[in-house]
Amino acid sequence: MIQIEKPSAQGDLFESEKVKEHEKELKQVRHNLFSAKTPKTKNKYRQRDKKLREQIAVELEANGWSNASAHQLAQWDPYDQNASAPFFDPEWMFDLTGFDIVIGNPPYVQIQKFPKSQKETWIAQKYHTYAATADIYCLFYERGAQLLRTGGHLCYITSNKWMRADYGHKLRIFLSSKVDTTTVLDFGMAQNFGAATTYTNILGFDNRPSTHLTHSCYAADDKAAMADPESYFQENAVPMPELGENSWIVVSPERYRIKKAVEMKGVPLEKWDININYGIKTGLNEAFYLTQEQRDKLVAKEPQAEEFIVPLLRGRYVGRYTTNWDRTWMINAHNGIKELVLPPVNISDNHPVLFDHLKQWEKKLIKRQDKGDHWTNLRNCAYIEEFRKPKIIYPNMTKYLPFYYDDQDQFFANQKCFIITSNNESLPYLTAVLNSALFRCCFRDNFPELLGHTYELSKTFFDKIPIKRSDATTVTLFETLVDCIQFAKVYAKKTTSNGTSPAVIAVFLDELIDACVMEIYFSDHMAEKKLVVIREVCQAIKPLPKTASDNAKWQQIQAFCNVVNAPKHPIHNRLIRISIDSPDLLRIIKEEGKV
Repeated sequence: MIQIEKPSAQGDLFESEKVKEHEKELKQVRHNLFSAKTPKTKNKYRQRDKKLREQIAVELEANGWSNASAHQLAQWDPYDQNASAPFFDPEWMFDLTGFDIVIGNPPYVQIQKFPKSQKETWIAQKYHTYAATADIYCLFYERGAQLLRTGGHLCYITSNKWMRADYGHKLRIFLSSKVDTTTVLDFGMAQNFGAATTYTNILGFDNRPSTHLTHSCYAADDKAAMADPESYFQENAVPMPELGENSWIVVSPERYRIKKAVEMKGVPLEKWDININYGIKTGLNEAFYLTQEQRDKLVAKEPQAEEFIVPLLRGRYVGRYTTNWDRTWMINAHNGIKELVLPPVNISDNHPVLFDHLKQWEKKLIKRQDKGDHWTNLRNCAYIEEFRKPKIIYPNMTKYLPFYYDDQDQFFANQKCFIITSNNESLPYLTAVLNSALFRCCFRDNFPELLGHTYELSKTFFDKIPIKRSDATTVTLFETLVDCIQFAKVYAKKTTSNGTSPAVIAVFLDELIDACVMEIYFSDHMAEKKLVVIREVCQAIKPLPKTASDNAKWQQIQAFCNVVNAPKHPIHNRLIRISIDSPDLLRIIKEEGKV
């Protein structure tokens, strides 16, 4: 698939008259050779073939070709079946201007692993699909198109990472605009090659202008798809005319129908008034992270140090509406923010106990590339104060897509987390939607899938997800519901309550929130099926008083749930009937979106 290097203005191999004359004789020589009867005659034609190739190479050099490229053409011997060529050119090798079909399984090698000279060659050849962080198979798609005649067809099986990864951006543009991509069969995390850890797709395109009529299929049953790919594709593919530069998300026909309906009602999160930021990167966690015991000892020796020791929530301990915080703390020796007139924390001069603790890692801390002005400081973080605000915390890699609304603990988060903050948007409402079955059903595949069915929730992908805004009344309802479920989950860890357990009530509240989120998106459908719940919930629920005791808050939550979850209450009955009365919509959302 490697191109021969031609002069930039070169149209085809045989532009000059002398080259065309030699090329005409070369064709005749090869015709004569295959009709020759004796070894002596065949050898004569082979020698003439070699001489003509050398003459052509000389003429090509005279017409601007490099010595190396001209030499490669001259050295290619079509009669030596045991030799390989360092290039591929169908015009020179087969007298073809394009193939009818190209089929292959290109190699998977990161471009950054190639030497600089090879990268410069690809850049000079002006590959549209070239990206420094890409994989070489991206270039093979484009090279395959170059080898096709107009209307010719390509079919490759490659890694499917290009469909969502940043490095696949240019390839997605190419496949959606430069050729007519007709079919995509995505195997997701299925293993098609036994012991080899590869996650693949099969893609086909025609070498012609795009018709934007790509049919795509996700192999939910990878065994059936591998047993009979054509039949499986025909039965499960859906037209996806919207495929372009953004991530290519291929789902089942049922989920695709629901996903499109949900997307039409939403606004991409990048257009919301929110900030999404990484957690704190210390450069040396062992120095700045503290156990509960270490924290208590340091504070006992130096009480004023408590101001700079903050609770740290790591990604693995984030749950849906809750945390399993392991009581890790962090020395928040921030480097200050000039714009906020926030001075750096001066550990060395003002906090001798903290300084003595950090001094044992002094050599390692000095070597950090991301330290602040002093080796005891964290690196610059312009949004350090965002961690003290109400925020949504979620892990950067996760199986379960959990989101926690932190409005009391003031957790700082580690680099395995993201936080969402806002001065104007309702974060509890957003937490409810993000934790819902509807969100998981429609959007979990917007994120790259990693080993072990884990998803990478990077900001790049999060920004593109459209979430529906809601009215003020409903936003207030979700703020109360999220407050209730998070309190119930915390209370369940602290006490064994009389009556219905907090854990059971948390499960009920989770189902109730799911139903309310579905109603936000499908209110007409739920009204038609007599499944609406928001109005009755608004009438029955009251916000938890901020100053009330934990026991009083629990009693209020318990009383609300006992009323609306009673067998004869409309909300109880409608929650039970959701899957039965709406098998083609709400049942699918609940099934596909379950944790």
